[in-house]
Order: sequence, then C-alpha cells, then structure tokens
Amino acid sequence: AGENVLTGLEVALSAIADEGLAPASNLKVVTSVAALHHLGPDFRFQTWLFTDAPVRDGVVHGDVVVYGTGDPGLGDRFYRTRAEPWQRIAT
Repeated sequence: AGENVLTGLEVALSAIADEGLAPASNLKVVTSVAALHHLGPDFRFQTWLFTDAPVRDGVVHGDVVVYGTGDPGLGDRFYRTRAEPWQRIAT
C-alpha cells in the first residue's frame, strides 16, 4: 500500500505504489498541489504581445514580441495545429 502523502489522494497513490515511476511523474502532482495552494484556483498566467509596427485590417506589418510568464498551457502539444494557440491569443 502507498504512503498517505496528500489527504484525499491515498487511493490514487497507493493503487500504483508497487510500480516504478519516473520521479518527474510524481513530482508533477506535488508541484500542481503547491501551485494550487499558493496561487489559488483563479490564477491565470499572462502572456503579452508587443509591437511598434503598424496594424492594418487586423494584420501586424512587422515584428511581434511575445512576453510570457511561464504559461504551461501555451505549448502546441495542447492544440491541433502549431498556429492555434497564437490564434487564440490574437482574438
């Protein structure tokens, strides 16, 4: 049986207690719980887009700088295409 690390997760942790897992798999649970505790359930990462280029008809004619704050959901692995997260930010 698994050790009771976090109240309410005993079954999830003990169900796989005899399996060897990569430390990162377990660490993600601890990191997520710590983030939820310290940041709260309503926390949202912010991502800003900056440009000094002209915008005509909704199109930036020049460079765009993306200033992120560590949003783990911005990676393209969560979307159908590589362009989709950027399209969502732009709208």
